[in-house]
Amino acid sequence: MIEAAADAGVACAEAVCIYRGWGGRQEDEEEGFKRFKELSEGDGEHQAIAMILVGECYEDGSGVAKDIQTAIVWYEKAAARGNSDAMNHLRI
Repeated sequence: MIEAAADAGVACAEAVCIYRGWGGRQEDEEEGFKRFKELSEGDGEHQAIAMILVGECYEDGSGVAKDIQTAIVWYEKAAARGNSDAMNHLRI
């Protein structure tokens, strides 16, 4: 499903496919992180999802240095937009 969205040009799905190496794309965590960050700083419909993905990258140290405090900041940003997945990440 994500691969089809990426093939249709959905930027967030493209970033996930690059990050994970799905849909025939070369896996590149750093490039995926860069794209998540760009999307999270925009005002598109996938902004909150991108914020969560940035948080997950910081939490796991994937594509960026591990930094739990920064991950929490990104989860809080997404939660402030009403995203329930971000709220679940904050239940630590």
